[in-house]
Amino acid sequence: IFKKMCNFAASFVGLVAEGLGAGLQNRLQRFESARDLNHNLLYYLQWVFLFMARIVLVGFPGSGKSTIGKKIASKLHYDFYDLDEVFEHNYHISIENFFEKYDENAFRICERILMSELLRKENCVISTGGGTPCFFDTMDNIIESSISVYIKLSHKSLVYRLLNSHKVRPLIKNKSEEELMRFVEEQMSQREGYYLRSHFIFNGESIDIAQVINTLKEHCSL
Repeated sequence: IFKKMCNFAASFVGLVAEGLGAGLQNRLQRFESARDLNHNLLYYLQWVFLFMARIVLVGFPGSGKSTIGKKIASKLHYDFYDLDEVFEHNYHISIENFFEKYDENAFRICERILMSELLRKENCVISTGGGTPCFFDTMDNIIESSISVYIKLSHKSLVYRLLNSHKVRPLIKNKSEEELMRFVEEQMSQREGYYLRSHFIFNGESIDIAQVINTLKEHCSL
């Protein structure tokens, strides 16, 4: 059974490598010559996972997840999904109106369903909502099925960005700068523990997209 699984995985990887060009085939050949026979299955399954990679960006609202995610997706030729946009498209209602009509608990349940569906897609970058990883078992699912990236900013930078954002965010609507700072500090004390579980953490205040992509390629063979 073990040999059959290895042969199947090897065949799959070979077909994908053929489709992706000579450069990747050369890399596979170098790994092939160096690998130990006892690690066949683990080796091939790792490659299968990486060919089906999805990158999930987490972080507080205003951290730039959507902007950064679109750039990463473009460079990698991946699809891009913004969870907030997917929510509004699927449920035919703006998030602002949803909060007014229902409540946050209902929103989180619907959001969880959509996130579970997105985590089944391949070769994509997903920008999550600020609270998405902090409810239910969503962060566990992100870590287990994706390459997770936390875009980290200081509280002061987050407040500045949120105050100057044109996007309507129901949880901070009509808050003064002082109220917003208290909100950010309070929410970050609850949420950052989830964000910090990500595979990679980048400083969003001086982020270099090329560096992010190079780091992901180096560690994840994208």
